[in-house]
Amino acid sequence: PIIKRIHHKDVPVRLQALQIIAMGGKASKPIALNAVLKAIHEKDMDLNVKVTAMQTLVPMRAHEAVPALQKIADDKMAPQALREAAEDVIDGLTVIHAQDSKKAKDDKKKPGKK
Repeated sequence: PIIKRIHHKDVPVRLQALQIIAMGGKASKPIALNAVLKAIHEKDMDLNVKVTAMQTLVPMRAHEAVPALQKIADDKMAPQALREAAEDVIDGLTVIHAQDSKKAKDDKKKPGKK
């Protein structure tokens, strides 16, 4: 499965696996969320893979990852690129969450909707 490719020995394979997971959107969340989060927190993981893993959380709509991302963003010992990526992903997840909430509210207001 594609999940195993996140921890492949070759970085390009890892990056491609994350891109495929992102293309799955929120449907990939139940299957891939734990593996993506593990890649972000793995100490020896390549920085590009960590950033791409973070970015994968937005199309997955993984709002529950925000507290972990905030810890990374606040960690002065973390590489600046990683902190900035965490902040960008938090922003992206916040926007997506607001859009999803608005859509759900609008759907409730439409006649004939339950």
